[in-house]
Amino acid sequence: MSAVWQAVVLGRALSDDHLTAALDGALAPRGRRAVEVRTHVDRSSAVARTVVSWRTDGHPADDARVATDLDGEVLGPAGDGPPPPWLDGSGGRCVRFPGDDALSGVHPVAEIVAVTAIDRVDAVGGGLDGDSPVDTLGGWLRPTVVDGQLVLLVEPAEAGRWRPVEIRDPHQCCGGAH
Repeated sequence: MSAVWQAVVLGRALSDDHLTAALDGALAPRGRRAVEVRTHVDRSSAVARTVVSWRTDGHPADDARVATDLDGEVLGPAGDGPPPPWLDGSGGRCVRFPGDDALSGVHPVAEIVAVTAIDRVDAVGGGLDGDSPVDTLGGWLRPTVVDGQLVLLVEPAEAGRWRPVEIRDPHQCCGGAH
């Protein structure tokens, strides 16, 4: 498996589902599939930009062609400092990760950690243990990288269950007026 992270600044806004579909479409003709996909916010420019990074199931794909297919631009190292998190795998919000398709429904924390690449499940306010039930909301999980570990943040839900803090379709406050 490729340990090389590739990154592109997106030229247009895409939802997670559209992003992974577009990336799959860009990589498939090159015989590749992204096994891990992350999003990042690049604040190095005057205007913040969305960056997508990925690693593939084989040798890295041609960055320039993938960038063109995603209406974006290749994003490489900037300056002499440490590499940005989208190039060294040290940061980001995961939209695809190993084992993400293995869960749907309610599962104990220990199972989530055992069958996915998620290293840890943290709870807002604490009180979580390995047997604590987490509603995976149909398998739509968005863990983030914290101190080199993939961490899923959960919050209390109904009936003693927990749920991910980030959900697919949050309600809009004020009727979406702002």
